[in-house]
Amino acid sequence: MLVYFNCIVKNLYNLIQYIIRMIHKSPNKSFFFSLVYAVLLLTGCTSLLITQNALSDAKMEQRGFIRKNLKGPLFSLCSYVRFGDGASPVHVYIEGDGKAFLSRTRISPNPTPTSSLVRDLACLDPAMNVIYLARPCQYTAKKDNPGWDRNYWTTKRFAPEVVSEMNNALSFLKEDYGFSELHLFGYSGGAAIAVLIAAERKDVIKLITIAGNLDHDAVNRFNKVPLLSGSLNPVDHASMISHIPQFHFIGENDEIIPHAAIDHFSVASDPTAEIQVISVPGCTHHKGWQSQWPTLLVSAGYLS
Repeated sequence: MLVYFNCIVKNLYNLIQYIIRMIHKSPNKSFFFSLVYAVLLLTGCTSLLITQNALSDAKMEQRGFIRKNLKGPLFSLCSYVRFGDGASPVHVYIEGDGKAFLSRTRISPNPTPTSSLVRDLACLDPAMNVIYLARPCQYTAKKDNPGWDRNYWTTKRFAPEVVSEMNNALSFLKEDYGFSELHLFGYSGGAAIAVLIAAERKDVIKLITIAGNLDHDAVNRFNKVPLLSGSLNPVDHASMISHIPQFHFIGENDEIIPHAAIDHFSVASDPTAEIQVISVPGCTHHKGWQSQWPTLLVSAGYLS
């Protein structure tokens, strides 16, 4: 029965991939989008993750990325890699919290993002080597994650074991591809993970955060939601990465991350730290980043 089910899943994934390829080739795109919708209706909600994976894989493959699932003791982490030159540093984009909640108090059954924001930013980066790294339980099935637990996209989203598995995934990719230096880019909760990983490594030479959650106690108090028990707080590790040049971009109209949280992180860093905090006009927490990303890369010392 399991073999039969796996065969159905694989065939469904291949069917959706085929339809997506036809969407890109055909002038009658509405027909093929309707076909994807029909497949979803016929196969039910269990096909949602399969469809999300197929759409994500097709989009990233079009832009030169290949998917690699990185299996650890607790999680199978989804990554996309565009590799061109082992002698060049790699830019690592770490996903945000995804769809952690369905509403303010209702926890999502699956944290896979519904937005392509972080993948878009990775695709817009012209660096020779770029990696997109998803967070635990995103873009992967429950059966592939021994540690599957909704606490890992809520109260324990920055737990030591999460940081360890994501850090180990980067070490595996580093060994597999042969690059030597990392530039870490983290969005929202991914910024917290980027800080915590940087504090554990000696090969991170620049840190860029976008709408970063750099003090989750301050962020949760601002949003009047419970504090994250079981999670490390990046602000407590600020002084450990003061030697790394940092750019922290925060949307001028960010409704989720208060500017004070970024200020707390800067104050907690050593006075000699090379830190720039840049407020970005026209950006909220979720919107406006893609159109400004090439300009912001220049601000951070790239593309010049």
